[in-house]
Amino acid sequence: MLNIDDYYLGIIKPHKSYYDNKNEYRYLGEESFDPFLELKDYEAMVLGVETLLRKNQDIYFDEYYSRYKNELFYRLEKINNIGIFLDFVRPFQDYYKEESAIYVQEEIEDDYDQFVDILSNHSYYIAHSKLTREDAIIILDENPLAKFREDYWNHLRQKVLKKTK
Repeated sequence: MLNIDDYYLGIIKPHKSYYDNKNEYRYLGEESFDPFLELKDYEAMVLGVETLLRKNQDIYFDEYYSRYKNELFYRLEKINNIGIFLDFVRPFQDYYKEESAIYVQEEIEDDYDQFVDILSNHSYYIAHSKLTREDAIIILDENPLAKFREDYWNHLRQKVLKKTK
């Protein structure tokens, strides 16, 4: 069973080596798992991208952009093997404060009314699949991510201010 305390929100950024690595293929079938696909190179390096992370000791596993379980992982402020680094991280529950609600994924897919009810009453939920016996956090409300991004910008401002003193 998924432990919500192990989950974090993070800002990941590409190092220039990410773009130099022509051998890295961030697709699985037709689906892209490139976190920076929709950003220009310089935008990605400055702004970064939010992602959902699962922490195990000092390693953060990327729940959004991994092509398969535990493929992408980060250590804070260290460049990983494909040229991505984790620049900022905070506990998931700092932004999504409601109690976790667990739903069976296969039942939700077959019950439109239940899905609408979930959308109306939760900012996120945990989807449990009976088929794969795995759990996943499904974020429904992205407003807390805006607060997370604001906290990241404040963090960057503080870093700049420390360097200028």
